[in-house]
Amino acid sequence: MYILRKIPVLFFLVFFAKSSFAQSNFIKNEIELAYGIATAPEIPDATGNFFDTDHNHTRVDNISGIGGFSLAYNRYISKRFSLGVTGVYTKATVTYRVPSAKFDWAILTALVNAKYNYVHDPLFHMYSGLSVGCSFNNIIGAAEGNNKAIAYQVRLLGARFGAKFGAFAELGYGYEGILKAGVSLQF
Repeated sequence: MYILRKIPVLFFLVFFAKSSFAQSNFIKNEIELAYGIATAPEIPDATGNFFDTDHNHTRVDNISGIGGFSLAYNRYISKRFSLGVTGVYTKATVTYRVPSAKFDWAILTALVNAKYNYVHDPLFHMYSGLSVGCSFNNIIGAAEGNNKAIAYQVRLLGARFGAKFGAFAELGYGYEGILKAGVSLQF
């Protein structure tokens, strides 16, 4: 929970960054809308026993999901470095072996992002990044069965094509997916 206490400080840095750190000849804001496949909660054993809400060592037999839908805001501190926030929604259907049951889980995730652009051209960006935050998970249609977990996303390699309006794709691992693609608007 140490990370959760640091999130307000990171929000402050993202939204109130002094202009003295930034150069005036680059776009400072970006909004992204994306979809990712194979999110960490959809991969059995990737997140430990993520769906064991009462810690009674419930065995998961199968997990299927819809992928992760995400909305992000990024603020460029310099041409190459940005900080931001991301919200992710996914739904997973979990089949338990012991005890035998099947439930649909709604998974909402809030992440704080840091991204570094290796290549920063007006029409092409290549980048890597890291996100960390918290995931809130609830069984759909049931009062019991919820938990929280530390969430993350490692962006191994990302590429964005376009000027103010562009498309991007990322290869990584975490709560946004192994392969993620979307559109973004810079302003």
